[in-house]
Amino acid sequence: MSVGQTLRKIELTEEAFRSCRDKPQYRFLVTISEAKPGEEFEIVGEDAILSFDTVLSILEDEGFEYDIVERDDLLGTYTVIARKRG
Repeated sequence: MSVGQTLRKIELTEEAFRSCRDKPQYRFLVTISEAKPGEEFEIVGEDAILSFDTVLSILEDEGFEYDIVERDDLLGTYTVIARKRG
C-alpha cells in the first residue's frame, strides 16, 4: 500500500445486506469496475452473500492483484486486500 493512501472497505456481509438500500454484491461490482489503477480495497465478506471464489474470480477479471488476509471455511468468512493493476 502506498504511503498516505487509505484502503476503501467493501463489506459483503449479512449486516451490510440489512443496512443498505442496494445489494452489497451490486455495490461491490460497481466499485470494482470503476476502480482506477493503484486503488486499494479491503474486502470483508461472507460466502452467504458472495462466495470467496466468486470474489477472487471477479478481482482477476477486473485486473486486480490480491492478498488473502483471512479465510475461515468453517464460518464462511474472508478478508482480502485488493489493488488495481496499472
